[in-house]
Amino acid sequence: MTKLNNLVIRALQVPEGAKDIQAFDDDLPGFGVASGKASLLVKYSIGKQQRRKTLGPWVPGTLPAIRKEATVVLAQVRLGKDVVGEARKAQQEAKNAKTLGEIVAPRPTLTARGALPLFPTLPLFDRAAGSSPPRPRITAAVARRRRQGRPARRRPFMPTSGPAAYR
Repeated sequence: MTKLNNLVIRALQVPEGAKDIQAFDDDLPGFGVASGKASLLVKYSIGKQQRRKTLGPWVPGTLPAIRKEATVVLAQVRLGKDVVGEARKAQQEAKNAKTLGEIVAPRPTLTARGALPLFPTLPLFDRAAGSSPPRPRITAAVARRRRQGRPARRRPFMPTSGPAAYR
């Protein structure tokens, strides 16, 4: 075939019973067009495997830019880089990557009274063992003071700012 240009691509016709026809450039080996979908591609081999990278659809006027992109891809292939294989590997890694919802802990749910729990990530007691929740030290101290007939607080609340502080 000759050098691919807009006239050559426009003149390509798919024969009866075939899906598409591929035509390759003589000046840039591996660069071609698949006329069924009119897409420009690069075809190369890594070992015994043939790879095909679609560069984009053929639109009149875009051929020089896509030809430059094809030269870059083919140069990377000559240096030993598998462009399609690396793209597939990156896609697979992105597919297997954790989402933000999997990394971050779920939002705490509201309690029966409609408030958020104080420590949503810490279990208060072991529900499986059937034990009751432990009484915090503050609750025990308040109960002890009430049993003794004293107020729950040692000192009454004294505001330090605002209009109530100046009464």
